Amino acid sequence: MEIIVYADESGTHDKSGMLPGSEVAVMAGYAAKADSWIKFCRDWASVLAQHSAPYFHFSEFASASAVVREKRELTTRYRHNPYFGWDLDRLDAFLLDLARVASAGNKVPVGGYVDTRGYAEYLRQTPEERLRNPHEGGVWWFYDSAISSIQSRWPKLQGHISFVFDQTDDPEWKSAIIAVHNSWKRMNSRIQRISFGDKKAPANYPLQAADMVAYRMRQLAGKYRKYDPKIPDSMPPLDRILFGNFVGEEFKRLFPIQ
Repeated sequence: MEIIVYADESGTHDKSGMLPGSEVAVMAGYAAKADSWIKFCRDWASVLAQHSAPYFHFSEFASASAVVREKRELTTRYRHNPYFGWDLDRLDAFLLDLARVASAGNKVPVGGYVDTRGYAEYLRQTPEERLRNPHEGGVWWFYDSAISSIQSRWPKLQGHISFVFDQTDDPEWKSAIIAVHNSWKRMNSRIQRISFGDKKAPANYPLQAADMVAYRMRQLAGKYRKYDPKIPDSMPPLDRILFGNFVGEEFKRLFPIQ
């Protein structure tokens, strides 16, 4: 039985970690048996149709939510947002309905992150250190998390493990992913194919779920690293749905939400 991991990144737009949202870079997604993704795609498509949404993209969703909550000004560009004109109830219901589909079934969330800003500050204090791509380190920890989580969830399975990533026009980023994949492939014979796909295509709907978990994990990692001190007193509904049933010790260590 093949395990397929769908993954996306969040926060990789600035290697210095100085631009908003780039302080911490995350790669995350879900691992599941191949046949589980068939039902997922049907259920995800059903929620999109129910809410008359063309697709889910967390950054666009967050922008729409910020406008409705009056935390961001309405601009001409926002009128092209797929969630333009939605009220808060519709936005919240859409997000939580998708989160329930993402977390349903026998899936396991996987993720790795790197403190991009912290690494940049370390380099400034240690000029003799050779410059490395911090985001490649995040990909490495993602693979480490994915493999260990898969082995923990399905200890008796010995089938192939394949990875599907969101397509990218950044050759350096794509090369970093492929390089890490090939390194892990040499260490673990179960790791096989790697591919990149368009997350808006129905066959790649799992990448939209990966976008959701990666974006939220980046926010949690940012809070954990104290780049965002506004830590809620209790687990928000989205986190309770996405992560509430996941008891992996590694996840708790990386993202200690109460």
